[in-house]
Amino acid sequence: MSKDGHRIVEIAMIEYAGSNPSGRVLHHYLNPQRDIDPAAQSVHGLTLDFLSDKPKFEDVADEIVQFITGAVLVIHNAPFDLSFLDAELQRACNGLVKWDTN
Repeated sequence: MSKDGHRIVEIAMIEYAGSNPSGRVLHHYLNPQRDIDPAAQSVHGLTLDFLSDKPKFEDVADEIVQFITGAVLVIHNAPFDLSFLDAELQRACNGLVKWDTN
């Protein structure tokens, strides 16, 4: 969770082999288990009603960790996105995931 308790509502990753997509992808809509801030909803357009039957982050955390293990991540707006990903992984994995940001 972010400092305000916001949660990830969608996660998507594409694996590249060199400079080409490998065809391996990961995508999930996620149930945030809380109300969605109106400002955030105006950005992503996802409603709590749509997300209510989707998996929780902890339900897909292992799949996410397996997908990114050993990978180099290229992330738009990395500090923002990693703060959310780190908070969710800390919650789901009890702090077992550590980032190497070098």
